[in-house]
Amino acid sequence: MEELILVRHGYSQHMALKMAGGWAPTPMTDLGRRQAQRTAERLREELAGRPVRVVASDLLRTVETARAIGGALGLEPELTAALREQSLGVANEMTHVQADEVALNPTTGPEVDRVWYPGAETWREMMHRVFTCLDQLDHQTHGTLLVVSHNGAGTCVVYWWLRLFPGQWPAIQFELDLCSITTLRIGDHNGRRLVRLNDTSHLAGVE
Repeated sequence: MEELILVRHGYSQHMALKMAGGWAPTPMTDLGRRQAQRTAERLREELAGRPVRVVASDLLRTVETARAIGGALGLEPELTAALREQSLGVANEMTHVQADEVALNPTTGPEVDRVWYPGAETWREMMHRVFTCLDQLDHQTHGTLLVVSHNGAGTCVVYWWLRLFPGQWPAIQFELDLCSITTLRIGDHNGRRLVRLNDTSHLAGVE
């Protein structure tokens, strides 16, 4: 892999409904679809004529975003559960109010290993599955890998690229806005560059 482009999904119904998110199977809203289409148009301009592979989380909001991008590029996205957002366990499909009622209150140990809801993943567990997935894709991909994922899982993608390790979270974090584009590229002497982070300039005027 010579380049990795990371895109976060567009505005989804769980956000509009003030749900906790996680593995919630909610689609995007009309706003989210407009954001995804604008992102697709930008990437079609940038990636024209280049070898690209599109891989996405299999949650509906990322699937819809990836299909908009894939349609613009003439590609069929590959879907995998390994790029899902952090599972919130029993809170996955709850509202924020409901989730607060079942939240655990861990007070000891590093934050990367804390379980915030019954049955939820820790950050370390999410990082492990995302890292494992990217290790495999790295060996199988030539040219550009375009990943469509989520906020937390997307942070794991950037960690993997920069060779950061789970214990450095949450001291090192990244802003990843909806339908933002982040570009990571191999540079001189095989250095791993963060070329562009959280770019949303293509979304100007989208309402």
